[in-house]
Amino acid sequence: MIQINYLTDQDHNWRDTDSNGHEHRWHDAPDHYPTLREDGGDTHWCDDCRDEHADTWLVCRQCGERVTPGITGPGSMTIPGVTSYFLNGEPITKEHADVLLATLL
Repeated sequence: MIQINYLTDQDHNWRDTDSNGHEHRWHDAPDHYPTLREDGGDTHWCDDCRDEHADTWLVCRQCGERVTPGITGPGSMTIPGVTSYFLNGEPITKEHADVLLATLL
C-alpha cells in the first residue's frame, strides 16, 4: 500500500440545494455531478507559464446557477501499489497466480 497526501479532494457526502430548489449531490459514478455541467469564460494569457488558460466552473443543468461542490482536505489515503507475483522465485502473471490461489482455496 502507498500513502498519498492531498490538499483537497471531492467531498463524497456533499449535498446542496440551489436558490431555485434544485438538489445536487456527489455521486459514486463516472460523472460525479450529473445535475451540473461545466461552463467557462474566455481564454486569457498567463505570463507565469506563458500559455493560455480558461477559467471553468459548474452550473445547474436546469437553471444555470453556479454551484460549487464541497471539498475535503488536507488529508491522506492509502492506495494499492504495484503487485508482483512469483512462483519458486520466478515472476508469473496475475492470471497464473489467481489460478494457483484458487486451487488452494
